Amino acid sequence: MTAEQAFNVNVSSFYAAGMVSFNTSAMAAQHTNFTGEQALHAGLAVYNMGFVNRRTGRPNISGNPATIDRGTQPNGTYGASILAIQKNCF
Repeated sequence: MTAEQAFNVNVSSFYAAGMVSFNTSAMAAQHTNFTGEQALHAGLAVYNMGFVNRRTGRPNISGNPATIDRGTQPNGTYGASILAIQKNCF
């Protein structure tokens, strides 16, 4: 993505939505115990921190619904915060 595309709201929002959609599908397939909301939560968390911890080589999402946001920045509430915003806006 170019800088011009990144500053274009339409382009960057569709790009981000596509990434979250892919991440959510991947998390739902990998963690079949997740509800739909938990898979979305995990998809958002992965958007923030990536699928794999670069230092350890382990997956960033363990499959434990209680720890989905562990490791997200800035304070370990990234996915939960986005879900709360979504619920309040839509």
